Amino acid sequence: QRRADVRPLPAVVMGLSGGGVVLPAVLARDPSRFVAAVEIAGGADSLRLAWKSSYREMIDAVRFTWLRPKSGGAATTSRTKLVQHNDVSAKYESYTPTDAELDSFADAYLRHATLDGARAGVLLKAIPSLFVVASDDSAVPSAMSDQLWNLAGKPERWVVGGGHEILFMTLNWHTTKLIDWIDKTVKASSTSTSTSTSAGKSAGPATAGVQGK
Repeated sequence: QRRADVRPLPAVVMGLSGGGVVLPAVLARDPSRFVAAVEIAGGADSLRLAWKSSYREMIDAVRFTWLRPKSGGAATTSRTKLVQHNDVSAKYESYTPTDAELDSFADAYLRHATLDGARAGVLLKAIPSLFVVASDDSAVPSAMSDQLWNLAGKPERWVVGGGHEILFMTLNWHTTKLIDWIDKTVKASSTSTSTSTSAGKSAGPATAGVQGK
Protein backbone atom coordinates (compact mmCIF):
# COMPACT_ATOMS: atom_id res chain seq x y z
CA GLN A 1 0.00 0.00 0.00
CA ARG A 2 2.93 2.36 0.58
CA ARG A 3 4.76 1.73 -2.72
CA ALA A 4 3.06 3.12 -5.80
CA ASP A 5 5.21 0.96 -8.09
CA VAL A 6 4.10 -2.25 -6.37
CA ARG A 7 0.45 -1.45 -5.65
CA PRO A 8 -0.87 -2.11 -9.20
CA LEU A 9 0.83 -5.51 -9.49
CA PRO A 10 -1.01 -8.77 -8.82
CA ALA A 11 -0.73 -9.77 -5.18
CA VAL A 12 -0.35 -13.25 -3.74
CA VAL A 13 -1.02 -13.76 -0.05
CA MET A 14 1.29 -16.23 1.71
CA GLY A 15 1.21 -17.41 5.30
CA LEU A 16 3.62 -19.66 7.15
CA SER A 17 2.75 -21.47 10.39
CA GLY A 18 1.03 -18.85 12.57
CA GLY A 19 0.88 -16.64 9.50
CA GLY A 20 -0.97 -19.44 7.75
CA VAL A 21 -3.46 -19.57 10.60
CA VAL A 22 -4.34 -15.87 10.14
CA LEU A 23 -4.14 -15.90 6.33
CA PRO A 24 -7.93 -16.34 5.91
CA ALA A 25 -8.47 -13.23 8.05
CA VAL A 26 -6.13 -11.23 5.80
CA LEU A 27 -7.99 -12.49 2.75
CA ALA A 28 -11.36 -11.67 4.32
CA ARG A 29 -10.29 -8.08 4.94
CA ASP A 30 -9.69 -7.45 1.23
CA PRO A 31 -10.69 -10.50 -0.87
CA SER A 32 -10.43 -8.69 -4.21
CA ARG A 33 -6.79 -7.71 -3.57
CA PHE A 34 -5.28 -11.17 -4.04
CA VAL A 35 -5.11 -13.37 -7.12
CA ALA A 36 -3.76 -16.46 -5.32
CA ALA A 37 -2.85 -17.83 -1.90
CA VAL A 38 -0.06 -20.03 -0.54
CA GLU A 39 -0.77 -21.74 2.80
CA ILE A 40 2.31 -23.24 4.44
CA ALA A 41 1.61 -25.23 7.60
CA GLY A 42 -1.49 -23.23 8.45
CA GLY A 43 -4.76 -24.38 9.94
CA ALA A 44 -8.26 -23.44 11.05
CA ASP A 45 -10.09 -23.24 14.37
CA SER A 46 -7.51 -21.14 16.18
CA LEU A 47 -8.61 -21.76 19.75
CA ARG A 48 -8.62 -25.55 19.51
CA LEU A 49 -5.44 -25.38 17.45
CA ALA A 50 -3.61 -23.39 20.13
CA TRP A 51 -4.85 -25.69 22.88
CA LYS A 52 -3.86 -28.89 21.05
CA SER A 53 -0.57 -27.61 19.63
CA SER A 54 2.60 -29.29 20.90
CA TYR A 55 4.13 -25.81 21.03
CA ARG A 56 1.77 -24.79 23.84
CA GLU A 57 4.07 -26.49 26.33
CA MET A 58 7.19 -27.26 24.28
CA ILE A 59 8.11 -23.61 23.73
CA ASP A 60 5.49 -21.98 25.97
CA ALA A 61 3.93 -20.43 22.88
CA VAL A 62 0.47 -19.97 24.36
CA ARG A 63 -0.70 -19.89 27.96
CA PHE A 64 -4.21 -20.77 29.05
CA THR A 65 -5.52 -20.25 32.55
CA TRP A 66 -8.90 -21.81 33.23
CA LEU A 67 -10.58 -20.57 36.40
CA ARG A 68 -13.51 -21.77 38.45
CA PRO A 69 -14.93 -20.56 41.76
CA LYS A 70 -13.41 -22.13 44.83
CA SER A 71 -15.74 -24.17 46.99
CA GLY A 72 -17.85 -21.81 49.01
CA GLY A 73 -16.68 -18.75 47.08
CA ALA A 74 -19.09 -16.48 45.26
CA ALA A 75 -18.46 -16.36 41.53
CA THR A 76 -17.62 -13.00 40.01
CA THR A 77 -18.70 -12.93 36.38
CA SER A 78 -17.47 -9.48 35.43
CA ARG A 79 -13.93 -9.38 34.11
CA THR A 80 -13.75 -5.73 35.10
CA LYS A 81 -14.60 -6.57 38.67
CA LEU A 82 -11.96 -9.29 38.73
CA VAL A 83 -9.30 -6.79 37.74
CA GLN A 84 -10.52 -3.97 39.97
CA HIS A 85 -10.86 -6.06 43.11
CA ASN A 86 -7.87 -8.26 42.41
CA ASP A 87 -9.69 -11.16 44.06
CA VAL A 88 -8.94 -13.87 41.51
CA SER A 89 -6.69 -15.91 43.78
CA ALA A 90 -9.08 -15.46 46.70
CA LYS A 91 -12.20 -16.62 44.91
CA TYR A 92 -10.95 -18.72 41.99
CA GLU A 93 -8.73 -21.70 41.38
CA SER A 94 -7.12 -22.90 38.16
CA TYR A 95 -8.02 -26.25 36.66
CA THR A 96 -7.80 -28.29 33.47
CA PRO A 97 -11.07 -28.22 31.54
CA THR A 98 -12.78 -31.34 30.29
CA ASP A 99 -13.00 -31.97 26.57
CA ALA A 100 -16.69 -31.06 26.71
CA GLU A 101 -15.91 -27.71 28.38
CA LEU A 102 -13.21 -26.92 25.85
CA ASP A 103 -15.50 -27.80 22.94
CA SER A 104 -18.28 -25.64 24.37
CA PHE A 105 -15.93 -22.68 24.79
CA ALA A 106 -14.36 -23.15 21.33
CA ASP A 107 -17.77 -23.38 19.70
CA ALA A 108 -18.85 -20.17 21.42
CA TYR A 109 -15.66 -18.49 20.20
CA LEU A 110 -16.31 -19.57 16.60
CA ARG A 111 -19.84 -18.19 16.66
CA HIS A 112 -18.31 -14.74 17.11
CA ALA A 113 -14.93 -15.12 15.35
CA THR A 114 -15.94 -14.50 11.75
CA LEU A 115 -12.32 -14.08 10.65
CA ASP A 116 -11.13 -17.43 11.97
CA GLY A 117 -10.09 -19.88 9.28
CA ALA A 118 -12.91 -22.19 10.31
CA ARG A 119 -15.31 -19.58 8.93
CA ALA A 120 -13.27 -17.42 6.53
CA GLY A 121 -11.39 -20.36 5.01
CA VAL A 122 -14.10 -20.81 2.37
CA LEU A 123 -12.86 -17.60 0.73
CA LEU A 124 -9.86 -19.58 -0.50
CA LYS A 125 -12.20 -21.34 -2.93
CA ALA A 126 -12.47 -18.13 -4.93
CA ILE A 127 -8.78 -17.96 -5.87
CA PRO A 128 -6.11 -20.50 -6.85
CA SER A 129 -4.58 -21.83 -3.64
CA LEU A 130 -1.62 -24.01 -2.78
CA PHE A 131 -1.17 -25.84 0.51
CA VAL A 132 2.24 -27.04 1.71
CA VAL A 133 1.93 -29.20 4.81
CA ALA A 134 3.83 -31.68 6.95
CA SER A 135 2.54 -35.24 7.06
CA ASP A 136 2.79 -35.48 10.85
CA ASP A 137 2.45 -31.93 12.18
CA SER A 138 1.80 -31.55 15.88
CA ALA A 139 2.61 -27.83 16.19
CA VAL A 140 -0.24 -26.94 13.84
CA PRO A 141 -2.13 -30.21 14.22
CA SER A 142 -2.71 -31.97 10.91
CA ALA A 143 -6.44 -32.24 11.63
CA MET A 144 -6.70 -28.43 11.69
CA SER A 145 -4.67 -28.18 8.48
CA ASP A 146 -6.99 -30.71 6.85
CA GLN A 147 -9.98 -28.72 8.05
CA LEU A 148 -8.75 -25.56 6.33
CA TRP A 149 -7.82 -27.48 3.18
CA ASN A 150 -11.31 -28.97 2.99
CA LEU A 151 -12.92 -25.56 3.47
CA ALA A 152 -10.72 -24.24 0.65
CA GLY A 153 -12.17 -26.86 -1.69
CA LYS A 154 -9.25 -29.31 -1.52
CA PRO A 155 -6.88 -27.37 -3.79
CA GLU A 156 -3.40 -28.49 -4.83
CA ARG A 157 -1.46 -29.72 -1.81
CA TRP A 158 2.17 -30.73 -1.33
CA VAL A 159 2.86 -33.01 1.60
CA VAL A 160 6.34 -33.08 3.14
CA GLY A 161 7.17 -36.14 5.22
CA GLY A 162 7.77 -35.39 8.90
CA GLY A 163 6.70 -32.74 11.38
CA HIS A 164 6.45 -28.96 11.54
CA GLU A 165 10.16 -28.43 12.07
CA ILE A 166 11.20 -30.72 9.21
CA LEU A 167 8.90 -28.84 6.87
CA PHE A 168 10.57 -25.50 7.60
CA MET A 169 14.09 -26.93 7.75
CA THR A 170 13.64 -28.23 4.21
CA LEU A 171 11.42 -25.48 2.83
CA ASN A 172 14.31 -23.98 0.85
CA TRP A 173 14.39 -27.21 -1.17
CA HIS A 174 10.98 -26.25 -2.54
CA THR A 175 11.64 -22.55 -3.16
CA THR A 176 12.11 -22.84 -6.93
CA LYS A 177 9.00 -24.99 -7.24
CA LEU A 178 7.03 -22.50 -5.15
CA ILE A 179 8.16 -19.57 -7.28
CA ASP A 180 7.26 -21.49 -10.43
CA TRP A 181 3.77 -22.17 -9.05
CA ILE A 182 3.29 -18.49 -8.20
CA ASP A 183 4.57 -17.38 -11.63
CA LYS A 184 2.30 -19.79 -13.45
CA THR A 185 -0.74 -18.92 -11.35
CA VAL A 186 -0.28 -15.15 -11.59
CA LYS A 187 0.23 -15.32 -15.36
CA ALA A 188 -2.87 -17.49 -15.76
CA SER A 189 -4.85 -15.00 -13.69
CA SER A 190 -3.56 -12.12 -15.80
CA THR A 191 -4.47 -13.94 -19.02
CA SER A 192 -7.96 -14.61 -17.70
CA THR A 193 -8.40 -10.97 -16.72
CA SER A 194 -7.18 -9.78 -20.11
CA THR A 195 -9.61 -12.09 -21.89
CA SER A 196 -12.57 -10.98 -19.78
CA THR A 197 -11.82 -7.31 -20.52
CA SER A 198 -11.05 -7.68 -24.23
CA ALA A 199 -14.37 -6.11 -25.33
CA GLY A 200 -12.91 -2.64 -25.69
CA LYS A 201 -11.72 -2.24 -22.10
CA SER A 202 -8.18 -2.12 -20.80
CA ALA A 203 -7.10 -4.87 -18.41
CA GLY A 204 -5.49 -2.15 -16.29
CA PRO A 205 -2.09 -1.90 -14.67
CA ALA A 206 -2.61 -4.99 -12.49
CA THR A 207 -2.01 -7.19 -15.52
CA ALA A 208 0.95 -5.29 -16.93
CA GLY A 209 4.56 -6.22 -16.25
CA VAL A 210 3.72 -9.20 -14.11
CA GLN A 211 6.61 -10.19 -11.88
CA GLY A 212 6.17 -13.38 -9.87
CA LYS A 213 9.61 -13.35 -8.32
